[in-house]
Amino acid sequence: MQSNTTDPVAVDKRIEAHLAAIKDLLTSMPDEEFEDSLEALIAVKLEKPKNLKKETDLYFVEISTPKAYIFDRSTPFLSYV
Repeated sequence: MQSNTTDPVAVDKRIEAHLAAIKDLLTSMPDEEFEDSLEALIAVKLEKPKNLKKETDLYFVEISTPKAYIFDRSTPFLSYV
């Protein structure tokens, strides 16, 4: 991660704070809610592209990303859900 407006130490602190908040969220989450969230994430990852444009975009990202070429990944390399 990098920023044009914030120094690296501040960015690192924000990342660490976010990771700590996520850890707290996950540890305090009831098991049933966690399982529901996990199943929803799995469903999203296994979902096929809705149209040819979306499928083409997935392949183009792999082709244009240096040394990636992992064509069977379910989400593009450069984006995060």
